[in-house]
This record gives sequence, structure tokens and C-alpha cells, in this order.
Amino acid sequence: QTCAACAGNDADCSCRNRHFVVLVASLLSSQTRDHVTLAAVKRLLLQFSPDSYAKQAKLEDTLSTSFGPAAIALAPLQLIEECLGNVNYKYTKARHLREISALLLSKHGGSVP
Repeated sequence: QTCAACAGNDADCSCRNRHFVVLVASLLSSQTRDHVTLAAVKRLLLQFSPDSYAKQAKLEDTLSTSFGPAAIALAPLQLIEECLGNVNYKYTKARHLREISALLLSKHGGSVP
């Protein structure tokens, strides 16, 4: 579901970003404790959202249009792995996260269906 402001047509709208964040968190949460998943998502948001450094690292406030499938798909795998920290199976999840991001870009225009 998209927001009323963009009706799903604005690629820069934060509603698309939110869907991607939920997808990322869902992928990371399998076989991982919630507090570890949340910390990893925050690290990803901070790493790939340049404007979030000024926002005290609150999850709601770090949703930025710069964090999305394009940023993850183009990122070095080692950087994604570092952001995942103590997430269980982080090497496999980092690889899958990059693959999913690339698929979202190529098949769905960068938005989560």
C-alpha cells in the first residue's frame, strides 16, 4: 500500500522506502534475535543514508530516499556484511539482500511489489 501523497507513482516517496526497510528487516530476522535485527537495520540505514547522521539514529527518522535497493545492490558485499554485525548467517543474508535488491531494480523498478 502506498501513501496518499504519491499514489504509488513517486519513486522518491518514503512509503516505497518503508516497504524496503520492512523487507530487509524480515530477511534479517530469521534465526536472529529482535534486538540484533533492529541494530543491524539501523546500521544499514546509517551507512546508506547520508542525511541520517544528523538525526540521532532513531529508526523512524532515518528513513531516507537514499536508502533503497539501488544503494544495497551497488554496495560492496563486505560493507553489507559489516553492517549486519551479529546477525546469524550474515554472509548468506548479505548476499541474498544484494540479490533481492538487484531483482527489485530489474523486475519491479526498485519498488517492493
